[in-house]
Parts: sequence; C-alpha cells; structure tokens
Amino acid sequence: MEDKIKKFKVVIIDDEKHGRELLKKLVIMNGDDFIISGEADSVESGISVIEETEPDLVFLDIELYDRSGFEILEHFSQINFSIIFATAYNYYAIKAIKFAALDYLLKPIDQSELTQALDKVRAKVDNNGSGKSRISLAQSIMDKPKPDKIALPSDSGYIFIDINDIIRCEAESNYTKFFLKNKSEILTCHTLKEYESLLEGLDFFRIHHSHLINMKLVQSYIKGKGGNVIMKDGTQLEVSTRRKDMFLKQFAKL
Repeated sequence: MEDKIKKFKVVIIDDEKHGRELLKKLVIMNGDDFIISGEADSVESGISVIEETEPDLVFLDIELYDRSGFEILEHFSQINFSIIFATAYNYYAIKAIKFAALDYLLKPIDQSELTQALDKVRAKVDNNGSGKSRISLAQSIMDKPKPDKIALPSDSGYIFIDINDIIRCEAESNYTKFFLKNKSEILTCHTLKEYESLLEGLDFFRIHHSHLINMKLVQSYIKGKGGNVIMKDGTQLEVSTRRKDMFLKQFAKL
C-alpha cells in the first residue's frame, strides 16, 4: 500500500492582490501537495484566517499597509505553522530568524528559490520538525545581497531613502528622527530599537540609548570617559561609557 502524500494547507498574507495571485500560481505549480486554504491583506484578517484555517504554512509579507506582519506572529502565544517571509526588503532578516522562519524570499520571487523553500517545508515533516530551519535561513540570508534602501513610513505611504545617506538616527520617545546627508530630517513612528534591529549588519552602531549612527560617516572621535564622536555633518554626540569599548572595536574595523 502506497504511503499517503502529506497535504499542506497554505495561507498567503500580502496587502497587494497581484502579489497574492502570483504567489498562488507559483505555489500550485510546485505540486498538488500544497493547497491554498486562505489569504489575507492585513494584520487583522491575517490573524483571523490563520485561526480559522489552521494552516501548515504561512507566506507572510512584512510591510502591510501601515503595520507590520510581525504583529500577526506576536499575536500567537505558540506558532504551530511554518513561516516563509516574502518581502521586498531584506533588512528584516535578523528579526525573521528570531521567529524561526523557514525561509526568507525577496520580491520579485524567483521560481527556483520558491521551490527550494517548499522543499524545506516537506523536509521539515520528514525530519519531524528538527531545528535545522534557523541554520538554513541564516545561510540563505548571508547569500543574499545587502539592501541599499530603507522604507520610512509617512502620512501618505512610504519614503524610500538610500541607507548610505543616513548620517544618524535619534530617539524621540517612541519616535525616531532620521538625519540625512542632504540636511533633511524625517520623523518616523517607530522606536530607535526597531531601526537598530533593521540596520544591524549595515555599519550602524548605537553609541547611546538615544543615538544610532552610520559608522562610515564618523569624522573623528574625541577621547573621554565615554568620549564623543563628530559626524560628517559636524554634529557632536556622546558615546555612553558602557558602549565605548565596543564602539572603538567597530571603529577600528572601518
């Protein structure tokens, strides 16, 4: 008697309809063991469809209108489904690892990369859910190019800026202000801690609880208890005592 083929229920969460339609087609092309059981375009509808359909796999876009797809995952005290992120931005990669995502696909989605991701879903079942996904995801992320832009939320949508144009970021309560090379300033409704995570591995360093700086744009360092840095735009910022040694190590590598 032949073994029964495992069927995987799939939910796709993306705020762009054409993105959901394309992903559905690509998934279906990979075999009849993947069945689309639901789709959603927001945090609320995403939570609802997951609770209703109890999927085996969720494809999740991270930028959903003005909210984050991570909020969907944070809603669940226990995640009983595999996660594959499908997003246009790879600066969320480190946070994806924290959620033990199975894979992280950059848009436009490549058919061969999707096939490899779905094979990981099948392999996870064969390996009884062994904890290899974090390792494979980390390797996958290392193989992807570093992003050159970041999307900052605005009243009308998003502002895309070159990461190399960011001189520094400053905390203002639960907001963050970006200071750019062209002397413009952008205030965003996310914390400095969130941007510290997003810019991790991109030559940014948090020298103080209020300041995240672009290490490539440090002009000089002034010795002191913690010391001070002078940025390319002439701004002088304090380095906290407890971050001094780590800062100097990072500074020496540039």
